[in-house]
Amino acid sequence: MNSADPSDVVDNATDVEHPDEALETLRDRTGREHRSAIDAFAARHSSTPRSLNRGQKRELVRRLHREGFFETRSSAQLVADRLGVSRATVYDYTK
Repeated sequence: MNSADPSDVVDNATDVEHPDEALETLRDRTGREHRSAIDAFAARHSSTPRSLNRGQKRELVRRLHREGFFETRSSAQLVADRLGVSRATVYDYTK
């Protein structure tokens, strides 16, 4: 049985292909992905996120929910802020 040196395992696990580039945090990436998905949906409807009608906002929130955008803690608030609605409204739209 071949056992790996623990320091090799750590080095391999933390090695990055582009060491000169800053690593993203989950929070940053998630926020950008939320904004991008919301803005793209609004653009397809020739609107801004806050100008979407209630039905469109509900459709968007349900789509985001299905696609796993609500897996992080602050997701509902981020979506609510972007759409100009309350967090409770966002949760209501998921139903």
